[in-house]
Amino acid sequence: GSGVILAFWRGQQMRDLEPRLTATGTYLMADIRFTSTADVDKVNVQQLVRRAIELNQQFGDPLAQKIA
Repeated sequence: GSGVILAFWRGQQMRDLEPRLTATGTYLMADIRFTSTADVDKVNVQQLVRRAIELNQQFGDPLAQKIA
């Protein structure tokens, strides 16, 4: 089906804001899938983006870190 997927590097650390975030890979990545506009809560999405920025500021860019 069609829709939009928002993925966050540290999304697993944001499940308190959005329990629908699903673990998807490295760097604690998680995503949320929207299949209709009724699923999208503008305020919630804004909170997720703000938290993602805060986590990157706190822990750094995961792509810039060397993987041992």
